Amino acid sequence: MTKDESIQQANDRPPGAAKSQSFRSLVMVFTIFGAFGVLAGLINLLGAFSSGLSSVQWTDAIFNLVFGILLFICSRVLAKGKVLVIWIFGGSILFSILYSSLMERGFNFVITAVGALFIWLLFKLKKQGELL
Repeated sequence: MTKDESIQQANDRPPGAAKSQSFRSLVMVFTIFGAFGVLAGLINLLGAFSSGLSSVQWTDAIFNLVFGILLFICSRVLAKGKVLVIWIFGGSILFSILYSSLMERGFNFVITAVGALFIWLLFKLKKQGELL
């Protein structure tokens, strides 16, 4: 079977067809990371209010909330099988790198490495025909 035939076969599946285990796992990971990001933002926000609301705490809380929401959006877009998730997630990673740079915290190797891994997995799903 050629690459084009496998993609065509994947595209012939009905929209509700079963997805691979890696697809379902990635949706779950994005959902959990998004929920934890929002939770971290809320905890930071509560901590900021109780300690006088410094500008650094405020911006960290807002960043965590926005980043968590972006990851949750990625999980929903991925669950629908849309290739748009690659762009949203890539933008989220760039947003995180830019934020770290603006806050003068240096280059975040962990988020970059994990982001690159997830983008590679998303491209792999696209190649398998699970993202349209």
